[in-house]
Amino acid sequence: MTFTGRVSLTGTPSDGTQYQYSIQDGAAVEDFSVNITGVTNTEWDNVSATGLSDRDTLSTDVAGTISPSGPEGEPAVTFTGRKTIENDSVTGVANTTAGTIDLPVTGNREPINESVSLSVPKHQQNYNPNPIAVYGSDYAGDDHETLYYSNAPRKVSRLEVYWTESIESGAYIDVSVEGTKIGEISSSGWTTMTTSDPIPVSGDMKLYFKARSYSSSLNTGIQGDNYGDVGDNFKVYRTEDAASPPSTVSVTTDTETIDKSVSEGSSMTLSPNITTGDMTITTDSGVASYSIEYDDVTQTEDPSVSFGSTAGVSGFLSDGETVTKSVSSLSTSDDTLTVSTAGNSSVDVKVAVQERTRTDSPKLEVNGNTVGTDLTLADGETRTYTIQNEWITTGTNQINVSMDGSVSADAPDLVYELDYAHSATKRQEIDYSGGTFESNFNASTTYADDTTDAKVTFPFTGSVVGMESVEYRLNSGSWTAVSAENYRVRDNTTLVAYLSDASGGSLSAGDTIEVRATARKIEVANGNVSVVDVTKPGGELDTQLKVNSRSKGFYVNVGPTESGRRVHYAYSSVYPTADYAVIEADGDQQLHLPEAKTGDTLRVRHLETKVSAEQGDVRIDVVSPGENPELKVRPGPGGSGDPVTVEYYNTRTGVEYLLNSLTRSIVLDSDTAQSPAVFEDDDSKETWAILEDSGGSSSSSSGGGGAGAAVGQFADDAGGFLGSISLPIPSFQGLGGVALIGGVLVGGIVLVRRLDIFGGSADDEAAAAKETANDAGRSLARSARRSGVASSARSGRCSTTWVKSWVWCSGIDAPRSRPASSA
Repeated sequence: MTFTGRVSLTGTPSDGTQYQYSIQDGAAVEDFSVNITGVTNTEWDNVSATGLSDRDTLSTDVAGTISPSGPEGEPAVTFTGRKTIENDSVTGVANTTAGTIDLPVTGNREPINESVSLSVPKHQQNYNPNPIAVYGSDYAGDDHETLYYSNAPRKVSRLEVYWTESIESGAYIDVSVEGTKIGEISSSGWTTMTTSDPIPVSGDMKLYFKARSYSSSLNTGIQGDNYGDVGDNFKVYRTEDAASPPSTVSVTTDTETIDKSVSEGSSMTLSPNITTGDMTITTDSGVASYSIEYDDVTQTEDPSVSFGSTAGVSGFLSDGETVTKSVSSLSTSDDTLTVSTAGNSSVDVKVAVQERTRTDSPKLEVNGNTVGTDLTLADGETRTYTIQNEWITTGTNQINVSMDGSVSADAPDLVYELDYAHSATKRQEIDYSGGTFESNFNASTTYADDTTDAKVTFPFTGSVVGMESVEYRLNSGSWTAVSAENYRVRDNTTLVAYLSDASGGSLSAGDTIEVRATARKIEVANGNVSVVDVTKPGGELDTQLKVNSRSKGFYVNVGPTESGRRVHYAYSSVYPTADYAVIEADGDQQLHLPEAKTGDTLRVRHLETKVSAEQGDVRIDVVSPGENPELKVRPGPGGSGDPVTVEYYNTRTGVEYLLNSLTRSIVLDSDTAQSPAVFEDDDSKETWAILEDSGGSSSSSSGGGGAGAAVGQFADDAGGFLGSISLPIPSFQGLGGVALIGGVLVGGIVLVRRLDIFGGSADDEAAAAKETANDAGRSLARSARRSGVASSARSGRCSTTWVKSWVWCSGIDAPRSRPASSA
């Protein structure tokens, strides 16, 4: 048998690609073909950048051997809008004089989130930073001292005192103005005391010192007394009233004016609409502080790219909005794109470019033998090359791909589409068992390399009618059925199983696949049988079948087997089979088994006699098999009158044989045996006898008796009856060398059995036997004349005595002689 696979190298190899594969028999290579097809190889070389501003650049560096392509067949640039937001603020003090506030608005869209925060102070006071001289008198005590000064300011917010005495650690002196504490003295020298709320003074200013944990007398602490030099150690600062706070604040932009009522010490926030960088804030009196805040908005405006040509968008792009423009004129010489935007905006840019190369000077080297072209192949252009099978060797085969064109390192590779394939066949011995009714085989192989289209081819011994089962397993896995669409039986002799299709793909290097199959040589109608005991090819048929299931019309068609034309019959040691064969003109032989039940076993054999229906059909019942079997010939289901050919093998070469109808008392046919003897008749109701002319010279390989011997396939079983006859019987010489084969000829008595087609009664059989007996002599005479016996032969006479359906004829005289012209 053979395992066949297809070595296939397909793909788009580039320059320098190498393949290796091994095959077991380089001489078994067939169907070698190589196709090289041009390929435009492509590679995306997209570039992008974010936040590009006016005059920024983007590097493209387009490579390849032909102009680039893109998403819609052309390169394209995509602009994506951006929006930036930056917080800005301005602070100041507004008064009654209107002044323009210059806001630094930097965006190209109106600001957002605008707000103006106003703060109105309490009653305003002007602080005088210069000290004033005061005069007064002092009243001293041991732990306190009070000084009164005239000409003091109306409000005091700052006091500086120079203390001459040292003050021990932990001690201090409280200082109050007009009864309000303004601070403490804890060390000698100058001490400055302030208050956020000026202390009002009415009349003379009262300055009070109170010792805290102080051991010295306070009257020594201030240098001088109530005379004019006190001011050298004592400084008083005044705060004067300012203008009254505002009651209204006005905020004006280029689109609106907001007038807001305010009160002393209040604060608030306004939300004016700021569209430009100008604003004014005024008060009706006094002052108010302000803080202006807003978000600058910058949005992509008028983006474009230029590279000799220009592609862009007019107007604004919202944040995330995309617009794609074709840049069809972009070429392999354009390496840089320059970006333009307006309004101090930025944009995201993506350039989609598909670089392209075309197949240039493709070559393929097979074990040192090269095919190819020096031309450039267009995309899809195919060159087919004839490869010599002899280029493939047993063992390892080296395949090299090359292209003479050149491209830059960043360009797509030069490639071509390769379709390289040839079949490879492996022949091997297998485990095979063949029988008359079925054949089995089991085989396996291991593939050295990846294989596509793997299949197994197995020629059967003789024809088969179909497959009982076809199974495979891969790498010792589970057995899996090969579906009917994945195998074929060619000419009823050869199984071809497509293993790649069955396993769902190609087989890999090292895969081991096993195949087992059972083929049927018989067909079963309306049931199922299995072969229990096989008859080997060439042996005498004796096969055992088991009936697995059956229904009405059940039969086994043995016609497709090697001996399908020979008459088959069944037998069993357990039950009567009641079998019969219906032989059809197309060669089918239906072995009917009406008594067989499900689960029964039986054996099938065949005779050495062939019966063929030239048209229609004929039914044959094997009444008694053996060396001289007994047959019943009847019309088949198709009706009577169909021509039938009988091939009789139990002959002697050169001897003439006659097929005689005892029913109609005529010679039906004759033949000189060359093993077999062939007769023609039909399947109508009658009894056959075969007569042998004993003048033949040599015996056939099928055996056979001498003159007068009861041989042949239609001999009747009459031994018991013949043993009871006690009549004077003439010698065989009375027949003049003609012996009855189909019946049994004993002396001058021809024993004949009537074969009733329709199963008539005993009376019917007796009547027919009488008629047969009366015609027997005349029939033999006519047979003799047809065989060349002299016409002067006398008709025989038959007695009217019969037992059951047996009759005998006596007094048959032999013809005088055979004409010399007869053979």
